[in-house]
Amino acid sequence: MTVSSGFFNSINHDRLYDAEQVSSIFDGIIEDGVYESIGEAFMVSPYADGNDTVIVGTGRAWFDHTWTLNDSQFSITLDPPNTLLSRIDTIVIDVDHRDSVRKNSIIVVSGTPSDSPV
Repeated sequence: MTVSSGFFNSINHDRLYDAEQVSSIFDGIIEDGVYESIGEAFMVSPYADGNDTVIVGTGRAWFDHTWTLNDSQFSITLDPPNTLLSRIDTIVIDVDHRDSVRKNSIIVVSGTPSDSPV
């Protein structure tokens, strides 16, 4: 096991901290999840005109040592429905740590059409 500590002023760049190290100080204090008391807690509701669009409400969340803030409502368009089968779509916060992305997003995960979707 490695012992680490911080934060100390850097002298000639001998102290370099990354975002995960900084965020890890909140381990045990902040748990992953959506803050129910901030904004609309990312509440998802149907768009008023009844089309395939939903509205994601405002809110703040903490996942995987990163934070997400949505400070205004925005819409997400769902894939068109299957004419014969039902499906369950899910709106999620996606944490993408890839070096080429490094971003959190609110996305739709489309379910698989089925007689009994899960």
